[in-house]
Formats: sequence, structure tokens, C-alpha cells
Amino acid sequence: MGNREEIGARIRLYRKSRNLSQAKLAEMIGVKQNTISSYESGERAPDYDTIEALADAFNCTIRDLMPDKSVVSNEDWDVDSMTWAEKEDETVRMLARGISKMSQENREKLLGIARITFASDFDDEGNLK
Repeated sequence: MGNREEIGARIRLYRKSRNLSQAKLAEMIGVKQNTISSYESGERAPDYDTIEALADAFNCTIRDLMPDKSVVSNEDWDVDSMTWAEKEDETVRMLARGISKMSQENREKLLGIARITFASDFDDEGNLK
């Protein structure tokens, strides 16, 4: 199975696990239904922006959608060559997506947990030590 086919299989798996039709997923990420079909069949590979939109729709990481050593269609983005900072950025994006979908009450709880967890890393003025 090639990279496009494996990416397509993962998109199909995530879509079905969330009980989404191709049409509904297409609407969620702003593409046509036949585009989702072509991704799932391996006919086309999504570009980076579309992978980000799919990860957001599925509430997963970009890495979850990508096979090992794969390159999406814009060919200059190789997941396995991502630097540590880029991988951290991906984690931050995933957290931001999750937080943006939380209720205000849960956001406040999370902020409280974060303050307790990171208290020793910051001074009294909120600056990183």
C-alpha cells in the first residue's frame, strides 16, 4: 500500500469511526464529497492544509493521519523529518483545537490545573523562570 492509499485508509477509518458520511466530512472541511472519495481511494493525497482540517474534524493529530515516512502532496513536508519544535507545535495545535471545543467551565478547570502544574516554573509575576 502506497502513502496515498494509506492516508486514504486512515481518513476512511476516522470518518467511519465518527459515523460521518463523505458528504458531511466534506462539508466540515470545505471540500466537495468527490474530493473525500478521491482521498479515501488513494487517487489523490490531501495537502498539508487539508490534513490539518481533517485532523481538526477528527480531533486527532496530523501524525495520526500520516503513514510512517510519508509525504503529502506538497512534497516539501515530510512528517518524519519534523524537528522537535515542529512536533511540539503539532501538540500545541492539537491542544488548542481541543480547548476551543471545551465548555467555559472546563476551560477554567484546565487553567486551574495548568497553574498548579506549572507553578514552580514561573515567578510571582507570571514570567518563566
